[in-house]
Amino acid sequence: MGRLQDKIAVITGAAKGIGYETWNKLADHIKTNYGRIDILVNNAGILATETTQNIETTTLAQWRTVQQVNVEGVFMGCRMAVGMMKETGGSIINISSTAGIVGTSMLVAYGASKGAVRLLTKCVALHCAQHRYGIRCNSVHPGPIETDMGDALLGLQNYVDGPNLESKWETMRRRIPTGNSGQASDIAACILFLASDDSKHMTGSELVVDGGMTAN
Repeated sequence: MGRLQDKIAVITGAAKGIGYETWNKLADHIKTNYGRIDILVNNAGILATETTQNIETTTLAQWRTVQQVNVEGVFMGCRMAVGMMKETGGSIINISSTAGIVGTSMLVAYGASKGAVRLLTKCVALHCAQHRYGIRCNSVHPGPIETDMGDALLGLQNYVDGPNLESKWETMRRRIPTGNSGQASDIAACILFLASDDSKHMTGSELVVDGGMTAN
């Protein structure tokens, strides 16, 4: 308790697909009502817009939509936050994915977008460090997490022994070294760590939260 006492934080992603985060209006709202921003969590993202997403079936429309939300949205959020934090410092946390580290044949657009977020994070971190802004920028890379997006992810995968969602989760858990799928609280704990001064010497880093899948 108290690790974020008196901090001003913005977390994107609650809209569940209902339109753009209007960054200029948001910046004006923050300046008018709070005066500053200390923490930005770029959490907004989508998995897919169609039922398949491999290199042969992904349409240009799906590719562009996924990049627009997952990459451009994070870019715009980082740009806004850096502009507002450069005098006072702060922490930017970008939510990527293990799909941005390890290739996945059936997530070509999503994987590419999350790989872009991973490298964008490092570029922002270096820029802020070189200018001594006191802004840290790190990324979080969840594996399979039991959320609506996690359910959608399994819907894109063809498990022969997974005719329903629960069976698909059971199959997924057998692929995870720890034997457990992640919970939203696991990711929240990592975000809290990166948002707080507990991680004050971390920037350009990536926290992988996947039960050991990418280590296997």
